[in-house]
This record gives sequence, structure tokens and C-alpha cells, in this order.
Amino acid sequence: MKYLFVDGAMFLQLVEAGRSYAGRQANGPVNFNLVSDRYDRAFFYDAYPAKKPNQSEEDFNKQIDLKQKLFRSVNFSKGFHTRTGESRVRASAGGQQQKGVDIMMALDIYRHAVSGNISEAHIMASDLDFFPVLESLKDTPVKSVLHCNKKKTSEDLMSLADEVVPMNAFNVGLWCEEPYDSLVEQCSLNTLGGIHLLKTGRFKGAAFSLMRFDGEHGPTYGVHISNWNSGNVFHATEDYVAMDYVESRLRGLILLD
Repeated sequence: MKYLFVDGAMFLQLVEAGRSYAGRQANGPVNFNLVSDRYDRAFFYDAYPAKKPNQSEEDFNKQIDLKQKLFRSVNFSKGFHTRTGESRVRASAGGQQQKGVDIMMALDIYRHAVSGNISEAHIMASDLDFFPVLESLKDTPVKSVLHCNKKKTSEDLMSLADEVVPMNAFNVGLWCEEPYDSLVEQCSLNTLGGIHLLKTGRFKGAAFSLMRFDGEHGPTYGVHISNWNSGNVFHATEDYVAMDYVESRLRGLILLD
């Protein structure tokens, strides 16, 4: 059995960042059926907002209504359930701070693991608060899979997981039913001129190269992976787009030399 545990705050931040990825505007609602599709059950952890000082009742009620709408969307999706905590206003923390949500999520993960309910715990999170539960899962038969934005996740946290699955705008595009595939194309190296090697590394054991191509309309970028796409490259107008595409579509971390 595979269960998915989602840190709602991190998830929603990634969705918002993905909406304007590479200058595009993805405004479609999240289809949570697509998020939970590969799992037997899924749990979404979030909190209702706390009322800010001097915030009007009308504005606060709008926030509550939006959060309730989100929770209804989650709960009516395949296998999904919400688990809610509380928020409090902390000026020193820069606004809202959730209270006890991460602890609730970590306890649920461990409880399902030691109860024999699951064989795989898929954890969508990036906070170091989940360090103890990932450490504890190493003492169980349960496989831990961390889904995270590696650019905002500690290497210490990623190193504890049995597997790391990258999360970036291409995932968000699929969830919002607005995939970003059109930003990337596969093309032959022979059709691209002015090649400059920028970075090398490894992808699932295979060597890869990030290259810049100087064309007449300005530079473009491509990723070539040996033994994966032969003489072709994943080609895009920005280097980060090509890298994100490879990580998302082929579901593995790119490790730079």
C-alpha cells in the first residue's frame, strides 16, 4: 500500500510559484485527483488562517471561505482526506504560522508505518521538521519517498529518504491541467550550432551535459543524457527550464559534478 502525505503549506507555495513559471500564467484550479492518482490513500495537512490584528471581519471570512473551498476540493478527490491544525499570527515570523500541523503529519506517517498499513510512505515536504520521521522510517520495512523542491530542501533531509522525487513547475502544470511541455522540445544535436558545455553531472547513473547553443536569435539551452536520448537534447530557451523538465519527466534527481 502506498500512502501520500502532503504538507499543504509547501504544496500551495509551489503551486503559486508554478503559475508564473517561465513567464507563463497557469490559472486553472488544482485537480487533486491527479495528485493522488498513483496512491491508495492521500492526506493533505493544512490549517485555517488566524485573524490578523486590524483585519476586517469581511476580509477574514473571505479567507476562511477560500480555505473551506480548498478543503472540499481535496476531500472530494480520489482517496484524499484533509487533516487540519491551527494558525497563529506571529509578527516575528512574517505573518501566519501553522501550529502543530507538521507534528501531526509526522506522527501520522510513523503511525501508519509501524501499524503495517503501508509499504511506501510518499512524503511531499521540504521542512527539516520531518527529519526525525524520515530517520525513524529507516528502522521499519517501509520505503520512504521524499517529493520536494530540491532547490529549497536541505541535503540532510533528502539524504535520509530511500528515494527523492523532484517537484517543480512541470508537476504543477500537470496538476493544474496546464502542462508546460510546449516549453521544451527534443531535437538533434546536429541541428544546433555554437555549442558550449556549461555543466556536467549524473542522472540515475547516466552522465549528462548542460549546453548552451548560440543561434542567430540568441542563446538557447539543452540537456543531453547519455544512453537516454541518443544524439538528441531536451531543448529550451532557458537553462533552468531544460533541467526542470528532465527532472520532472524522468522522475530523478540531477546531481552536478
